[in-house]
Amino acid sequence: MKVLRYGAISVAAILGLAVLAIGVFALVFDANRYKPDLVRMVQEKTGRVLVINGNLRLTVFPQLGVAVEGLALSGPAGAGKFARVGEARLGLALLPLLTGTVVADHVELADLDVELVKRADGTTNFEDLAPSHGHPAPAASPGQPAKPVAPLALEIDAIRLRHATIVWRDEASGRSLRLTGFDARSGRIAQGARGQVEIATRVEASEPTLKVDLKGSAGYRLDFARGAFAFDDIDLRLDGDAPAAVGLVAMLRGDVEVDPTRDLVDIAKLSVALTTRDGLDLKASMPKLRLTSTGAVGEAASAELKLVRPVRTVTARLELSTLAAEGKQIRFARLGAEAEVKQGETTVVVKLASPLAIDYAAHAADLSSLTGELLASGPQIPQKSAKVSLSGGAHVTWGKQSSASAELATQFADSNLRLKIAVADFDNPAIDFDVSADRFDVGRYLSLVGASSSGVAHVAQATGAAAPAAAGGEAAGSEKAIDLTALRSLNATGSVRIGALAVRHIKAENVHLGVRAAAGRIDISPLNANLYQGTLVGSASVNAHTNQFSMREKLTGVALGPLLRDAASVDRLAGRGSVALDLTTTGTTVAALKRALSGSVRIDVRDGAVKGVDLGEIVRAAGSLVGSKASVEGRAKATDQTEFSEFSASFAIRQGVARSDDLSGQSPLLKVTGGGSIDIATERIDYLVKAAPVGAIPIGHGRTLTVLRGVAVPVRINGPLAAPEYSVDLAQLAVESAKTGVKLTIGAAVGAPEAAVPLVKDLWYGLRGRK
Repeated sequence: MKVLRYGAISVAAILGLAVLAIGVFALVFDANRYKPDLVRMVQEKTGRVLVINGNLRLTVFPQLGVAVEGLALSGPAGAGKFARVGEARLGLALLPLLTGTVVADHVELADLDVELVKRADGTTNFEDLAPSHGHPAPAASPGQPAKPVAPLALEIDAIRLRHATIVWRDEASGRSLRLTGFDARSGRIAQGARGQVEIATRVEASEPTLKVDLKGSAGYRLDFARGAFAFDDIDLRLDGDAPAAVGLVAMLRGDVEVDPTRDLVDIAKLSVALTTRDGLDLKASMPKLRLTSTGAVGEAASAELKLVRPVRTVTARLELSTLAAEGKQIRFARLGAEAEVKQGETTVVVKLASPLAIDYAAHAADLSSLTGELLASGPQIPQKSAKVSLSGGAHVTWGKQSSASAELATQFADSNLRLKIAVADFDNPAIDFDVSADRFDVGRYLSLVGASSSGVAHVAQATGAAAPAAAGGEAAGSEKAIDLTALRSLNATGSVRIGALAVRHIKAENVHLGVRAAAGRIDISPLNANLYQGTLVGSASVNAHTNQFSMREKLTGVALGPLLRDAASVDRLAGRGSVALDLTTTGTTVAALKRALSGSVRIDVRDGAVKGVDLGEIVRAAGSLVGSKASVEGRAKATDQTEFSEFSASFAIRQGVARSDDLSGQSPLLKVTGGGSIDIATERIDYLVKAAPVGAIPIGHGRTLTVLRGVAVPVRINGPLAAPEYSVDLAQLAVESAKTGVKLTIGAAVGAPEAAVPLVKDLWYGLRGRK
């Protein structure tokens, strides 16, 4: 017993002396003299510049350690800023040092600020800090074997990170991610260690904009030798705003294990729940999924979504069957998706299903036999209900060479449509497509999702959003801007061919569009079709950077009356002819596009009529009243028209105003010339038409009017395009007729002057519309 007591006293004395020696050492030791050596060592190892603004301090209580303030590390080659640390503390366990093991009792970093950058060329500002594959061992003397160097073991009992800021910036895409107020706490970090980790931070991102708070915790297991790790009882929560998700609350729970040496990924009890302030509710679960180099096992997974908005309710469900695996190929017998959209009185149900095969060694997935249908019902749907069937397949690859392709066929009513599409490089998508259809009614397809004009009006009324029409036919309030931003990055090439096309009331056949989009410009060439007994040949383009629209088209042999009625609900012109358009405009609203419209229009029509004005009747009235102080005036009427055998005019358009000075028309009774302007933005016309009788004008009962033969009757047409007014200055007409030597008399066929009075009155009152 005395031996044990003396031994204990000796050990205590030695420890006391050791503590005393360490205390004296800490008092007399000056750690700052090693600062230049640390700076030089970092420079030699990394090429970066380390700056230590504060003092290095050796601490003894409550444990042996080192503390330093004001650390800063430069970027590669000493350029720029990479990281800054306000304060760093490292506590060391004393006794493990005697066995060659470094055990950090704790590591604490405060006010860490790190900026990670991916440059435009794909390199980063931190790749030079990646651990090397080990330094070569010192060369052994000739004839002597090299002595193995025992590695120094490293363990950390706890890590604490306070008030850190971590920034990730991608110079190529312009995207950035910023973690602020980052706090983290971990347990023991060592080979085979188990512990608990907790994190909390603010996450902000640009493109897309993201502002959320992240909090989470999990248990962990570490195996440095195998490069393996596992997290169990994961509990993560996000609160904040994300794209299309205001008031986001998201939670993730589950277990994950990864072991690269066994090609193992093991996911268990995974669940996701997500809600937003504007009515989104999403739940998803995956009970078990285990992937290894020899196969995989898993249980059926599912997801449910519900979105409730004032004008729309969406419910959806996704189901993935139990998997079968062979090697690195996974097969699901069925991937099924079903969604229902209710909008007003319209309901749309979409169902899709296909086997799913995933080859995660080749980074590829196949939907080999995709089938589906779309069912729609409601008052806005033709025949109150409709059905669209879908069939085809799709293939997706990811990784260094990402791509997707699909061939789909749909059938709706009497329409059969086929689509082939291929997308290369998901980071910078290049799209190639081909669309063909025997017939296609755009209105019918839009009606299936409540997007027809009447469906939109119904939704607007249901939400109280409908606004009264403002003057000029535009909705009250400011116009919604035309945003082409999404087209700036579009890279696509393809063609569209449709046997018979209906857009609203417009009908066309043999439609062919060639589409090319690149660098923010979309070109449609050719833009050809057969329509209204004629042909359309031309091209169009859109510049998404400047909001510029251009069109060059020529219609030949077209029945203009039916075309104008179907396209614009305008019944002002009849006859067959040609129209050449070369137009350009720029703007972000419809009103701005009208004001900026420039270019030219040429119209040539044969055997037709201009509706709304009867120039022959106006000339009759003018001839009967010429020389008086009255004037002939009136408003355009749908029942009036001026027939002609040929008619032509060209318009030069500048800043939304179309001007013409070469109007020419010919009829059996009249020769018409004229010029004027049409303000497209305000939809008003100011035009002077000169109608000269080419012979005697019949005025009924076998009588004729010859007084104005060869005299151009000036008819002023002005006012709103929808209801213009016309007038004739008879006094000026008398002056003009006198210059030509025309006598102010009614032809002999009229008879005595007093016989003309009833005729004049009838013409006059008829034109004025009153007595």
